[in-house]
Amino acid sequence: MAKFEIRLARTDEIPLLAGIYQRAIERSCAPWYSSRQLSAWLGFAADAGLWQDSFQQTHCLVAVNKQDVPMAFGDMHPGIGQIGRLYVEPDAQCKGLGTAILKELEELLQYAGHREAALESALNAYRFYLNRGYSSLGSVTLPFNGELFTQYRMLKQW
Repeated sequence: MAKFEIRLARTDEIPLLAGIYQRAIERSCAPWYSSRQLSAWLGFAADAGLWQDSFQQTHCLVAVNKQDVPMAFGDMHPGIGQIGRLYVEPDAQCKGLGTAILKELEELLQYAGHREAALESALNAYRFYLNRGYSSLGSVTLPFNGELFTQYRMLKQW
């Protein structure tokens, strides 16, 4: 029996997902970004309105443990064929949760008729996506909450 299950996220889980987002950034992204960048990135975690808007625009999946507690989440924009966020609780990383959610999101995109998945990877996640069949289209520097962030544009075709 699997140690986790993937299902649709519920809006009442937004505070739990925001906590995963915050802890993943604080612990997994810190070596790659300045303290100012991390603060800007974490600004999204505290804004409940932005989370609600995000839920309206994306298809969000969670990986839950046996007690139905979210341990990871990922989302995608079905209309444009883009994978959005993918965050895993730091203590649950490297256990297949992120990969499982990514596969489910890709299958949903395929079902919707997309022939590829696009995403923008943070520096710390770049190798994760390369190892799952994504190709780099190059880096781009974008503003977010007053700071500049370098990301990799990536694509996977099927």
